[in-house]
Amino acid sequence: MADLQAAAAMEGSSSRADSVIILNRLSRNNSMPRSPASPHWKKAGPQPANLEHRGAAYLGKKDTVKARESFAQALRLDPKFFPAAANLAQLDLKDKQPANARKRFEDILKADPKHLNAMLSASRPQPEQPG
Repeated sequence: MADLQAAAAMEGSSSRADSVIILNRLSRNNSMPRSPASPHWKKAGPQPANLEHRGAAYLGKKDTVKARESFAQALRLDPKFFPAAANLAQLDLKDKQPANARKRFEDILKADPKHLNAMLSASRPQPEQPG
């Protein structure tokens, strides 16, 4: 980890080291570099995967509003980015919005009709809502 920190601190270093630091802290269930607005997040850049990781960090902090914003921003950058759509769909299901959850995967299929994960997810039966 010290080597990664040193690589991240190097001038002109790519965002890869910062991304690995973020993933390491997420996997160890740390509360990230204290805030999803920390320098590691900023340096990692607005790539869909980084935004999805940021959303996961916000979920860990129980901030679903900011998590949704991060996942949605990832999908705006890449409409076929399945992890962000899957996270948004989980939030939709938690909010008892199964139609919105299914639409997330249908939107990916509009952009990529052969996207296997989106096909499988869109074909799953949705839980029934009480009438």
